[in-house]
Amino acid sequence: MVVIKHGKHDQLVVDTADHLADTKGGELVFARFMKIDSNEAQIAEEKKYLEMLSEKTVAKASVAMFLCENEVKKIIKNSYEYDLIVLGAPHRSRFGRFFGTEMDKILENANCSVVTLQANFAAPLSEVKEKGSIRSRIEP
Repeated sequence: MVVIKHGKHDQLVVDTADHLADTKGGELVFARFMKIDSNEAQIAEEKKYLEMLSEKTVAKASVAMFLCENEVKKIIKNSYEYDLIVLGAPHRSRFGRFFGTEMDKILENANCSVVTLQANFAAPLSEVKEKGSIRSRIEP
């Protein structure tokens, strides 16, 4: 499961998950977790974004939208269905260092392995649309 937050880590998360799936013969499921009160337009926009990302992968990919009250609990609950979760990791605040973060809860309670990634830079979405993935620009 590739958790997409529609943020600066997305391209790194997608490229890393795609590479892992491609080298191991796996398939990707791009997942987006949204609040239950999200409207149809918001859901459609997020689904379109996931579909755009999935079109850029080498490995076979599908899209899953989840509506939930608590994203962390939903990720943990669904983790038993997957071999690996790949997601972007936010920078930790001082508060998070002492009391733990939502990411810590996922790492501690998931029923599968979890890979967290942080991008040192952010590829603008327009660049991703025009040029393809970072991986495709680096590899010959």
